[in-house]
Amino acid sequence: MSEENNFLDGKDNKPKRSFLSHVRRFFLKVFGFALLAYVLFSMFIYFASYSDGWRSGTLTKFSRKGYIFKTWEGEIYQRGAEDASLNIMNKAWNFSVEDKQKNVIKELETYIGEEFRLHYNQRYGHLFWLGDTDYFVDSVVRVKR
Repeated sequence: MSEENNFLDGKDNKPKRSFLSHVRRFFLKVFGFALLAYVLFSMFIYFASYSDGWRSGTLTKFSRKGYIFKTWEGEIYQRGAEDASLNIMNKAWNFSVEDKQKNVIKELETYIGEEFRLHYNQRYGHLFWLGDTDYFVDSVVRVKR
């Protein structure tokens, strides 16, 4: 009979949660939201392309660098305009190559110092384990002179 009275009175017989359990649930929700936001941001950075195009120039540097995460980084010099003293002003352009682009890596390692046309995708940012730049080369064409 007393149970029926509690039900009719609208009183809850559930044990009250402690303050620490509320704090724990709050921080678990915040951590879960932060983790989900980081995963979505990383996917956006990796898959979204800001622009793509071609650059050409002489390959002057191509190396694998990094302390923990080794990445392929390169540099080409693009020919610029001549100034009044007939000096050619070159512009350096840095790029990264992902490890999965084996044929691009092999071609660039083989013909350093040669003229290339590089197709790249510019991303909104870069993930530190993939490369140092926002420009990722996915194909190369060697220019024969």
